[in-house]
Amino acid sequence: MLRIQDLVAALLRASATLAGYVAPFALALTAGCSCHAQADSAMSSGSVEQRYATFNQLRMATRGLPDAVMRDIMSEVYDRVFSSSRCEGLEDNDLDARFDAAYLAGFYTLRPGHAQDLLAALEELERRGRATTARRTRTYETLVRTRMLDQARGFIAQHSDLAVEPIPELRVAPGVMPGQPTEWVVSDEGRILLRRPVDLTGVQVVIVSHPTCHFSQGAVRDIQADPQLRELFRAHAHWLAPQASRFDFDVVQRWNGEHPAQQTTLVVDSREWPMIDVWGTPTFYFLDHGVVRAKVIGWPAEGRRAELLAAARSVGLLPP
Repeated sequence: MLRIQDLVAALLRASATLAGYVAPFALALTAGCSCHAQADSAMSSGSVEQRYATFNQLRMATRGLPDAVMRDIMSEVYDRVFSSSRCEGLEDNDLDARFDAAYLAGFYTLRPGHAQDLLAALEELERRGRATTARRTRTYETLVRTRMLDQARGFIAQHSDLAVEPIPELRVAPGVMPGQPTEWVVSDEGRILLRRPVDLTGVQVVIVSHPTCHFSQGAVRDIQADPQLRELFRAHAHWLAPQASRFDFDVVQRWNGEHPAQQTTLVVDSREWPMIDVWGTPTFYFLDHGVVRAKVIGWPAEGRRAELLAAARSVGLLPP
């Protein structure tokens, strides 16, 4: 019998990065949960629909953990619970749950294998005449999110009626090496993304942000209005949009034209950025040769001027 306690122990073995989080995670799963035994049973031997419900509960329990930790947890749980669950022969409600589970896994883990599971579930839904436009759209966006872009092109060629963002032309600059942090640069004209390596030598500030994020917009506005912060970020900032289900090419292109001091590039693969554990926008990482020395998360109405200045001093970007 596969119990939630066993899963937590497996998570601890799976990744050293989870060591500081397994205890509060386990607490979140069990505190005040009168249906713990039922959850164990559903996770180990229940229907696919029941297992999906428990999987979704686990997703909720990991809220607030760093993204990298949540991804490890979600991936470990999904692979253990659904790896042997085939789509053929499932009842319709279980097939629906199988699709939803694969979608959640792909959304949070960003792992191509989970997108492949989503494709398999959609294929069975198509065979039964139960696929919908919403499910096809979710599948396409998951392929984009997990960077299965060749498959995404083939998928949209088969479903040309979907109202989704097409994949831009992708080019690669010289010097890109496996495992090295890279970014996509949005062209000024046309629809071209140029993948290039990112130099993390020296001290700099990498800001995870997005032009459509209200809080990112507030941070940019306040930084630009503050002479000291404006100069600090003009000289040392690198604005980076997280890996997502959409490129938002036109949005980023327009933003870059209107905000030359906050040119935003796109993450190609978040696994190339192991030093970034929170991808919420905005998050400010103060890096010294790629090592995080300080981090400032979020942008409330009053801003975070004092925190940014303190972080800049801690890495030598400002005098003490």
